[in-house]
Amino acid sequence: RPEKDDLFRIRKEIELDGKEFSDVISSKLITKKWGNLVGESLKTSPRGFSKDHEYILLLRRKSFLFKKNYADEEIISKYFIHKLYKDFLVTRSFLDYMSNVLTSDLNGTSLIK
Repeated sequence: RPEKDDLFRIRKEIELDGKEFSDVISSKLITKKWGNLVGESLKTSPRGFSKDHEYILLLRRKSFLFKKNYADEEIISKYFIHKLYKDFLVTRSFLDYMSNVLTSDLNGTSLIK
């Protein structure tokens, strides 16, 4: 669950270009391996955001998680670390998106000095 300021920054990015985030989280590669995004959401629109926004369901999110269950047999397999590595590689586009959002301002200027 992002800190308050980070959550606001993510929401502002979604408000400006929700399609990009929606495309990332709904990519076939991610949803096939990890399913849909899970986590807490508000019941109403967040303060300062339109309840009629096209991506209101994304704007209402308070956390952004992908969850995957593994069978015990998979976990104790000698190949599990390789499977886990491959599964995490699939989330790279999501992690890159979040990293870019949280290390830049709304103009796209890097906050890293």
